[in-house]
Amino acid sequence: MREASSAMEKRVRKAQAPDDLSVRRGDWIYADLNNQTVDGWLWAYAPKTRKYGFIPKAYARPPAMTSL
Repeated sequence: MREASSAMEKRVRKAQAPDDLSVRRGDWIYADLNNQTVDGWLWAYAPKTRKYGFIPKAYARPPAMTSL
């Protein structure tokens, strides 16, 4: 299994199809950015709800990184 990259949701997104993922602004999601099959969409996991599904790629951003 490939290591997943994480992203933070920028907007509220309610699922519109059975395989969509509902997420809210500030929710963390995890997606393997090197293993996506649908252009413009991310297959992701939301640990808060323990569900998998698609979200629009434009709704996610990489987490902020800082050096210690």
